[in-house]
Amino acid sequence: MSILEHILAFVYSIAHLIGNAFLNIFGTIFPNVNVPAHFADTVGYLTIITAILILFQFARKIAIAIVIIAWGFIVIRLMLIIFGLY
Repeated sequence: MSILEHILAFVYSIAHLIGNAFLNIFGTIFPNVNVPAHFADTVGYLTIITAILILFQFARKIAIAIVIIAWGFIVIRLMLIIFGLY
């Protein structure tokens, strides 16, 4: 098996476990509703994609904050140079 196949198998395993956990929780809340077993994989993959998107949005906000702070430091340094305090 190639590395890509190992990674995809790992992602599938995680998605399947997450989906099964969701269906177990759903089954305890709504015991009379029958959800197909293949629905677990779909929910698991959607959960993984959602987590990745949230992580990227959070990382983007941090990157923007770092860039804004860096520009602030540049402006402060330029002001120090302009006023001869550096």
